[in-house]
Amino acid sequence: MYQFKTARKGKKKNKKVSISATAIIINTICLSFMLILWLQLGAGQRGKAGSLEIVLSVPGYQPAGQQALERNFTRVEGAIIRGPVGEKRLALVLTADTYGEGLPSVLSTLKDRQIKGSFFLTGNFLRQPEFAPLIKKMIEDKHYVGPHSDRHLLYCNWQDRQKTLVSRSEFLSDLENNYTELARFGFNKETSPYFLPPYEWYNQEIANWAEEAGLVLVNFTPGTSSNADYTTPDDASYLSSEEIYQRILSYEKSDPHGLNGFILLIHPGTSPARTDKFYNRLGQLLDELSACGYSMVGIDELLVTARKEKEPGLTARTSNSENFMPSLSTLWKEKLPGKILGLAFLDNQRVVWTTEQGQLVLAEAESGQIIKSVESGARWVWPPFPGSHGLWLVSDSAVWLINRNGDIIRKITVAFDLVFPPVENDGLLYLLGQSRQEARRPLSGEIIWQSSLTIDPSAAPAWGVSSLFCQENTGPIISLDKKTGRVSEVYRPSEKVSLLGSSPDDKVLFIGTETGRILKYNLHRQKTSWSVNLGSQRVEHLVIKGKNLYVLTSGAVLYKLSLARGHLQNWQSIPARPGGRLLIFSDEIIVPSLDNVLFGFEPNSLQNSSKTIFPAELATELVLRPTAGQSGARDLLAVGLYDYLLNKSLVVALVKEPQIFIEATPPSPQAPGERIIITVRTSGFSRPKYEFYLRSSEGQEKLRRKASTSNTWTWLPVKEGQYTVIVKVSDKKLTRKAELSYNITLISK
Repeated sequence: MYQFKTARKGKKKNKKVSISATAIIINTICLSFMLILWLQLGAGQRGKAGSLEIVLSVPGYQPAGQQALERNFTRVEGAIIRGPVGEKRLALVLTADTYGEGLPSVLSTLKDRQIKGSFFLTGNFLRQPEFAPLIKKMIEDKHYVGPHSDRHLLYCNWQDRQKTLVSRSEFLSDLENNYTELARFGFNKETSPYFLPPYEWYNQEIANWAEEAGLVLVNFTPGTSSNADYTTPDDASYLSSEEIYQRILSYEKSDPHGLNGFILLIHPGTSPARTDKFYNRLGQLLDELSACGYSMVGIDELLVTARKEKEPGLTARTSNSENFMPSLSTLWKEKLPGKILGLAFLDNQRVVWTTEQGQLVLAEAESGQIIKSVESGARWVWPPFPGSHGLWLVSDSAVWLINRNGDIIRKITVAFDLVFPPVENDGLLYLLGQSRQEARRPLSGEIIWQSSLTIDPSAAPAWGVSSLFCQENTGPIISLDKKTGRVSEVYRPSEKVSLLGSSPDDKVLFIGTETGRILKYNLHRQKTSWSVNLGSQRVEHLVIKGKNLYVLTSGAVLYKLSLARGHLQNWQSIPARPGGRLLIFSDEIIVPSLDNVLFGFEPNSLQNSSKTIFPAELATELVLRPTAGQSGARDLLAVGLYDYLLNKSLVVALVKEPQIFIEATPPSPQAPGERIIITVRTSGFSRPKYEFYLRSSEGQEKLRRKASTSNTWTWLPVKEGQYTVIVKVSDKKLTRKAELSYNITLISK
């Protein structure tokens, strides 16, 4: 750190001369310093695209990206990307999530040369039974094994790195799940403190959160393109193994420091689409580097002092509590090959999903454990739909009924194409085609009535107590008596209808239009009760809760209207384009988006109350477990995801659990006598009360403030030491605890 201070001495009449002389001196010093720094760092300190980036560190200034040579470590966005450049040592790191076919060869290559590698593994990888023997081999050979996230989440936007895509709670929860899987092999935060982010992509906020969790964030050293060994021939950025090999050797010769301190990353498994596997060249590369005098060491050995530098303040620094955003918790997840087509709860205890390949899977709702898997041979064209006798499935020319054991108990041949999924309602099965409609008895298949209406397939029908409402192609909304099929015209709208919805009492029909209007039509009086213009965007979904109507438009706006008068109570913009129907889950309005995110909103204020990010695109509608009349059954939300690159799907079951976030202001460490405010934010509690405890490093725990509705507590520490702030949050049903470590020490200035 260089500090430039201009002397303020001399007579006023010599002011211009003094300033000029001072400027010349400063400019000379700066130019000399830059030349020295360039000679020290050389061409090795590169930013993206290999361009030279020289960083000056002066008081009050921190360069963008925070790249600096700090105590022999090069950092970018808070992560260490290169170790000490004064010694010919480098770390070989290998990351794995889905693939690991090259591990036997890699481990053998490393053992033959007595080299220690560093393996960063996701929870996805650690859960695969076929990889367990290889992980045990890593342990036996004493390689470093550390976290790479649980679900391989994308932390920040590819185009805008500063745009974080996960909440703090999602990040920490995912990280803890990764360590839970590592714990099965004997690893924890003490044995594995170095963390390499998924996709090798992160920002300063992620680095801060990792530090709060007690970890050291690391990433590969750029410049050699070794990390491009995963690319496939159809990628625009594809590099062959020979090109990567030559780039590594070329960089070693061009950088004045060679590969000193390098974190060299490769993948021990890649997509089958890449047949030119770089890990097959690993032995040749290691022999070449050894001949150049390099020692290959573990990441923990290369960066050993980084851990010691960070330990004093690791557990105490916290993010701004305004960033706290709860997420739904994953109860279980189940992988399957191919593309998932549909998902439904068969009943309170069982869930079923189907794939485009004709597979039918029956699983336990609480655990996701597979009960039965059937290769039906049928081509399913609609998601499954629950009925009173089981679950209905639709193939090209038939409707199938399966029971709760997954057995087919009925097949009904259909002579027309359905435009909507089958619906079982009040003891009858309704089959709706564009020009033909039928009501049948579910078990016998007997036809009760038929009609030949021409239905508009763009507006889904609405189901009332005694009537079925749909729109004809000619314009009018018609009512069909569910028992007889008798038709009566209800309403002829002046605008194109986009959505129909019926009130639970069958007295009201809600009509949404393509132009953003929502109408309440009184069926008894046959007149419009109210009409509200929500703008020019299409009305796409609505849901009723209590005395309110929640409406979602294609313009990504959620509206809250009063059922009685249609008065606009509130509205909220959705931070992404909606990607499915909204629903109410655990007293929260859930809106799926096309960005693979579920947004939750508080029903009264419409404030964003949760954000749940998925690792792949949403491929099915959200489905709720039916809990009516089931004692002890908690709310459960399920969704199917699809990764088109891997042609794999994932079924995820979610629950809403209470969450606690603790913020300390100012952050740790602080000196004795400094007043510290502890603030607690919660989710999932009803009228919570807060108790605050303090535990010293000697293990003594004392109640510092009794239960109160206030979520803040002011602490005035008087003695140095490592403390733990403990918060107990409770309401009439729940009690949960959370902890925050805080360091009180004399701080040198």
